[in-house]
Amino acid sequence: WPFGIPVPQPHELDALRRVAGELGMVPEDPIAFHRAHPACPVPGRAFGVVHGTLPGSSAVGRLGVFDQGRHTGGTYRSAVMVPARAGAATPLGGTLHQPSDLYVEVADGVAYAWPRRRAAGAFEAAATVAKALPTFRETGLADV
Repeated sequence: WPFGIPVPQPHELDALRRVAGELGMVPEDPIAFHRAHPACPVPGRAFGVVHGTLPGSSAVGRLGVFDQGRHTGGTYRSAVMVPARAGAATPLGGTLHQPSDLYVEVADGVAYAWPRRRAAGAFEAAATVAKALPTFRETGLADV
């Protein structure tokens, strides 16, 4: 694994496989994801990415599980990523959508949503998807 990309532990890989199955999505290579999306604004690095139709929507997108490493090891952020609506924009650094407690940001044509806080020992993937979809709709950043 390249420098800066966390090496997932066996229990994390098992959890990622469960998440992919539960969401009906397909795992992707996280290194290829970061190469294709160098402007990804989510804090940390994705060590797991799944792709497919997001539950509760007809939109195709991704869910990434991000780790910041070092002293934050064992805490995670799941982020939802979908094509941004044409003309959608946010300030650099994104904005906090208060009702969902998710940050949202558009970078290079992709709308990202991720929770303000890290979750200890849990990915919270399904909960993040469930909050991200209405947040994208309400903010007008993506058609999901």
